[in-house]
Amino acid sequence: MDEKLLLRSDGTSVYMTQDIGTAMMRYRDYKIDRMIYVVADEQNHHFKVLFEILNILDEPYSDGLYHLSYGMVDLPSGKMKSREGTVVDADDLMDEVIGEATKLGSEKGDIASLSTVEQHEICRMVGMAALKFFILKVNPQRRMTFDPVASVDMQGQTGPYIQNAYVRIRSIDRRVEDFDQLDFGDYAELQESEKFF
Repeated sequence: MDEKLLLRSDGTSVYMTQDIGTAMMRYRDYKIDRMIYVVADEQNHHFKVLFEILNILDEPYSDGLYHLSYGMVDLPSGKMKSREGTVVDADDLMDEVIGEATKLGSEKGDIASLSTVEQHEICRMVGMAALKFFILKVNPQRRMTFDPVASVDMQGQTGPYIQNAYVRIRSIDRRVEDFDQLDFGDYAELQESEKFF
């Protein structure tokens, strides 16, 4: 590993110094001997160095440290950066996706006959499914670009597409229950139009 600065020439600390002190404090004050750091993959090297320093310092908990690394989430407008104030709050992101679902619902008109409360609840469920599915479909270690508009698309690999397919399947299930007797005994061969290639 490279050399690591632990204190500036004026005696002030750097991130590494603060992380060393925090780890020591957690052990001293709370007897925490296993720690999982859930931090983006941009900090992989930082945590390797931190854990090695704590090991060199012979800290008793140094074998119980783990960095759970994940890929960053970017927006179509670019990379989020806290120092530049371009980080998006999770609540704002949820509101934006729900807003996109609401806009889509208004354009399609499928829920216009429902009450305002029911419309809002459906748009909330569609928006949250869009957000969850879009994020869960990507390996957590990979960087991804989250597009709120694309996430509510009714085509392709999206949460709303899966919800729509589920609703359609349930509709078929309900109609099947209306038949008193289902007799498919003479149905032996598939027609060409019924085959899936």
